[in-house]
Amino acid sequence: MKFYLLPMLMLVFTCSFAQQGTLPNDLAIDVNNSIAKYFPIHNGELLYSNYLLDPQEFNKKIALVKEEAYQLANTPDPKITALKRLDVDYRLRNLLVTYKQMFGMDSTAMISLLKVVAEKSNDPQFGQLLITAQQKIYAKRMTTAQLVYTDSLIFSKADPNIDLVYAHSEAYRAWVKSYLEQMYKTKYQADTTFRNIKGGMPLSVITNEIKSPIIRDVEYYLQTLLNLKVVKDPVLFKKLYDEFNVLETNVGLKKEVQTLHDNFQRMQTSNSLAPDFTYGDISGKQITLSNLRGKFVYIDVWATWCIPCKAEIPSLKKMEEEFRGKNIHFVSLSVDKQEDAGTWHKYVTSNKLSGYQIMADKDFQSDFIKKFNIASIPRFILIDPAGKVVDADAKRPSDPKLKEQLNKLL
Repeated sequence: MKFYLLPMLMLVFTCSFAQQGTLPNDLAIDVNNSIAKYFPIHNGELLYSNYLLDPQEFNKKIALVKEEAYQLANTPDPKITALKRLDVDYRLRNLLVTYKQMFGMDSTAMISLLKVVAEKSNDPQFGQLLITAQQKIYAKRMTTAQLVYTDSLIFSKADPNIDLVYAHSEAYRAWVKSYLEQMYKTKYQADTTFRNIKGGMPLSVITNEIKSPIIRDVEYYLQTLLNLKVVKDPVLFKKLYDEFNVLETNVGLKKEVQTLHDNFQRMQTSNSLAPDFTYGDISGKQITLSNLRGKFVYIDVWATWCIPCKAEIPSLKKMEEEFRGKNIHFVSLSVDKQEDAGTWHKYVTSNKLSGYQIMADKDFQSDFIKKFNIASIPRFILIDPAGKVVDADAKRPSDPKLKEQLNKLL
């Protein structure tokens, strides 16, 4: 079943997205109870024992959830019911995406992730159960036949061009993203533009796979935002930016990407002044970047949930000790969400982190973070005593070249 937006509704949809950056999720119904009935849950998340099921067993449970959820989606209007059932279908496909990713994730990375989960749960026994379960999953792995079967459940008998569902279903939009990623890994794997750039994808994949102009416009925009944030090479950056401007038709979305472009150009300009910030430290004192002028400033953008960020902390501590009393400030800027401020405060104090420990006001949406086009962490920034950017993507503390650079500057 395919539904079409009237031209005026399509215009309102795209303009609203350009202004707000968000789309509604009003087709969704609460299926959590149905999921919990067939899949063991802890704190709202599927227990890792669920992922020990083989694909056919996992899908049998999905089918039971779907049967119940379809009944919950019933409304007096058959068209609305059909749309809500499509939302259910794609939410459950996304559950299968997670199931597949669990088998594909590197064992060491997953165990590190589960240790973070264990820390947050304050339940060491539960944390160890998670780690044990993941070790079993990794040992089991998926056969080629199981992988093909699982992919068929996720991607077959599906349409990435349903305008009305895209406009009103977060689950469907997430599935479209997974679909495009799958196409890039399989159908278009010969394109090596982003082979070593995590998350990057050629816009040609969207052009070839998405026929809906409205979905194509938004996906061009979202993928270009990611592409331009992860690409470091100025030549490739310009190529991607120019390609987007040729393909994109929505003026509002073009304007937002223009801001990203301008940020990159400014950071590439020699002696550009760093944008200022004022953020609170763990005692509530306001720290302003411009007030730190007179010394070099090395900023570590991190979060308590970020495993690679935490892996850099021992090296950062060593660096702070080696350069203690020298002409440099060390600033650790957390992009944890405000509701996780307690977790951040506890981590900083319990691990006796030094330097300036501050927290951004709106995590990744904070003005300072956005002006540096930061899409992933850890990220390091080096600023000179006059407040000008030395390096917008500086070396990590664990990289010996950082120490060499600082010794020369100081």
